[in-house]
Amino acid sequence: MVEETELWDKQKSVRDLHMDAYNPERGPKPEPEPEPESWLELDEEERIFLTETYHRVARIKLPNMTAHAALHAIVENQIALNLEPVVRAMHRLRKEGLTRHDAVHAIGSVVAEHLFDLKTSKNDDAADSQTRYHAAVERLSAASWGRGEQ
Repeated sequence: MVEETELWDKQKSVRDLHMDAYNPERGPKPEPEPEPESWLELDEEERIFLTETYHRVARIKLPNMTAHAALHAIVENQIALNLEPVVRAMHRLRKEGLTRHDAVHAIGSVVAEHLFDLKTSKNDDAADSQTRYHAAVERLSAASWGRGEQ
């Protein structure tokens, strides 16, 4: 029973940490970001839940909250895993003036396009697909995202 209680306390602590990072009412700048190791300790459902909660608290209306939150979680996962093109894109987009949240959206738009291409493409070469995704993330800028170009 002690082990279950300790595990619950640890999970609650990790969730609280990330709820703080995904809290729209938290100030001041700079924007907090999830701590990579503890973010990766959460299961995918918890990551998506935290992101959905953030958007609900911020009163952000979305046509599909779960799909939106899943894209957020994918980007956060890639950052936490130190996927270099995504980490570089995050730094570049922030330097170009995007908030962290908007930078996650910008990268998420590339993820969504990549997933659509995977679904509709006849090319099933995983390495080629990954190369195309990395190149698209590397091309991403605040200006191109603002114009709807990925």
